[in-house]
Amino acid sequence: MARGWSYIGIDESNHGRHPEIFVAAFSRNQNDGTVYQEERFNKRRKHERITERIGQRDYRFALVTRKEARLPEIISSIVRYDVPLEFPLRIYIDGKVREEEQKRIMEMLSVKRKINQSEIQIYAEDKFDERVEIVNLADEIANWLFRKPLSWLSENNRICKLDNI
Repeated sequence: MARGWSYIGIDESNHGRHPEIFVAAFSRNQNDGTVYQEERFNKRRKHERITERIGQRDYRFALVTRKEARLPEIISSIVRYDVPLEFPLRIYIDGKVREEEQKRIMEMLSVKRKINQSEIQIYAEDKFDERVEIVNLADEIANWLFRKPLSWLSENNRICKLDNI
């Protein structure tokens, strides 16, 4: 049997307001990882059907303060052990990410998930939240979570503690 991909979309809630909420949305559906050349998905801000939209996918999130905002540690913390993944991984990040940060993300995930770095692919571009469905979902979840009280977020079983900060 051929191995499948795991598609992971990464986005954050509020660009510069703290705490930020970083979300990783997980999928095994190949369509969720399709990269479209032009903007295809609208940003969703009403969240009326968010549970339905999440469906068979999963997500994890982290609250990030200004001093903690190191992308490799954030991403390696929210791509957690308790989320079953198939390897290799395709990770789509909304926004540009420097090459050295991408390498550090791969190193950290390789150690944490006990996989070869060759089984991790990272794609990072502006507007991925409008061009890749799994990133669009991560964007919607981040916006939805940002509207929740901190007490609700702190007690949520999908919250992740940041490692190595």
